[in-house]
Formats: sequence, structure tokens, C-alpha cells
Amino acid sequence: MLNFLNRKYLLVDTCFVSALYRSRETKEDRFEPFLQQIKAEHCTLTINDFIYLEFIRIAKSQKEKEKIENFLKKHFDIIPITNEIIESKSVYPLYNFCNKGKDQISVTDVLNVAFLKKYGKNLFLITFDNNDYPLKILDRPITGTIDVETQILTYGIYYFNQTKFNHILKIFNRK
Repeated sequence: MLNFLNRKYLLVDTCFVSALYRSRETKEDRFEPFLQQIKAEHCTLTINDFIYLEFIRIAKSQKEKEKIENFLKKHFDIIPITNEIIESKSVYPLYNFCNKGKDQISVTDVLNVAFLKKYGKNLFLITFDNNDYPLKILDRPITGTIDVETQILTYGIYYFNQTKFNHILKIFNRK
């Protein structure tokens, strides 16, 4: 099912990191079957600096901060933000253009798309916030669910589609 992730990298959105963290706090970790599938594909779970900062802000004490940092280090590689990512000027307005009607666009979400653009078919994104990632410039090859008892979380896995991006760029530039 997830064989397209074989030896690739999976950028894990903050909402997924948060749900995984909460799940690890319980006796019954509902994410384990999914994580075993990822591991079987030799896929590396990653976060970027912005996801790290977005997640670490929940710490209310030094002890909790250390616990969160240990969790992040144990489960994820961190991809640093480079100037190339920051300077992905064409991604930012297009992301906003594709999300018309959405009240607030997260800077982290836009940066995640810039990461996907930079790393092409070697980097995928997983999120529960499927409305945040526009299919006008991304492809979503798979969706799935994780039952965490109190709710059923639906994830989407995305990758950047350069052809779609170029098409939307042409439309954006004509307006």
C-alpha cells in the first residue's frame, strides 16, 4: 500500500506529530501499525525547523520541553530550512491563490509546500489537515485512517506536482 514511499522521506505535519505524541502517552498506541508500514518501506520520517518550533511551543516547563525534544529526536530527522526554501517566492502567492476562501494560511503549511517543491519526488507530506494542502499544485496518491478510539483521523499523503504548479502559475500571471 505505501510502497511508493520506499526509501523516500515523509515530512510529518504538526497535526500528525501532535496526534502521534498524544498516542504515545497512552497505553495503547494506535499509530504503531502505520509506523510499522513506514518502517517496512525504509521511509524516513522528517520534520522541518518550523514544524519543530510549532510543536515545541506546547512545552509549559523545562522538563516538558526536554521530554518533547527527546520524542522529536527519537522519531524524526530534522530537515533544516535553507535560503532556497525561504526564497521560494513563487510558491507563496500560488499557495494563497489555490486556497481562495480560506481565512488564514499557515506559514508552516506554505513552507511545507516549498520543501515539497525543492525535494521533488523524494519528499512526501503526511497531514490530517487535508484542507490546508491544495490539490491544484499537489497530488495526493493515498489517504487512510488511524482510529485513536475517541475519533477516526483521516490522513493524506501528498507530493509536489510541477506540471500543475506551472499551469497555476500561468493562470496567476495572467490575472
